[in-house]
Amino acid sequence: MHRRSHLGVAALAISLVVPLGLATTSSAAPSPIGPVSVLATLALKYGQLPENIALAPDGSVDVNFNGANELANISSTGTITPLGALPSVPGGGTGTPLLKMPFSAGMVNNNGAIYSVFSTGVASLNGVYRTLPGDAPVLIAPLPAGSLANGLAENFTTGTLYITDSALGKVWTVSAAGGTPTTWASGPLLAGVKGFGANGLKLHAGALYVSNTSLGTLIRIPVLKNGKAGVAKVVAKGLTSIDDFAFIPGTNNLIAALNFANEVAYVQANGAHSIILTAANGLENPSAVAISGSTVYITNADYYTLAGPSVMEAPLN
Repeated sequence: MHRRSHLGVAALAISLVVPLGLATTSSAAPSPIGPVSVLATLALKYGQLPENIALAPDGSVDVNFNGANELANISSTGTITPLGALPSVPGGGTGTPLLKMPFSAGMVNNNGAIYSVFSTGVASLNGVYRTLPGDAPVLIAPLPAGSLANGLAENFTTGTLYITDSALGKVWTVSAAGGTPTTWASGPLLAGVKGFGANGLKLHAGALYVSNTSLGTLIRIPVLKNGKAGVAKVVAKGLTSIDDFAFIPGTNNLIAALNFANEVAYVQANGAHSIILTAANGLENPSAVAISGSTVYITNADYYTLAGPSVMEAPLN
């Protein structure tokens, strides 16, 4: 497929205990991060489009390349090491919902075991993959052909994986040991409107937070004592094309990637937000945020800006 059209299609798709509350206006709060710099410059021509990012145990980061369908590690000095290739897709993945191309998305690293999601429009290839050190990715939890798995989070205590589905507008759950995923939450707050619905997600303070890209909202879903989903509620809105996000440690504030708005937002605990990074800071379709200690990582997926994908970093103030 022609690279430019490939990227254009992808672009269209896309300690406080008080929970986030809904605010309808933006805020002029000071930025929680310092100057950004490039950790690793990636190659557009090789499909190195970093869709998501996971923190590795040694302080490095893992990413997936959503043009090459590969997983890779990036060291603290920017060295890129391949970790494994996802399977090739018959027919080029044209049956993939919303995108008409294979989609490698959410990642989690659990003590060296990497979990990632892959959508292809082919039932035998769709779902959650586990990659162990030195091994090829293995499908452990198949999802329906009509799904588009996007965000991924793990409860490390219970060994439960949560997966957002941007096409079907729901959250799936399955054991990290593998098995058949079941619907954990669904409804209009998670559904898309002519585009991606439920997208990024994070477990935080007894709840699962989910972004809805087409609605520009952040949703909080309590995790009940029996593990089931509580009542979903919008806690922030006006976040144009929100993708992945990460909570700042020790707070209920978060940093969110606004993908084709080409911005990064700081969202406070009351739901108010401010834009803290733009294209002027080097953003190229930011798709994911991760925070390790005092460092913030941002992936530049470069889906339609076509200026060069990268992984950036910035210090927490």
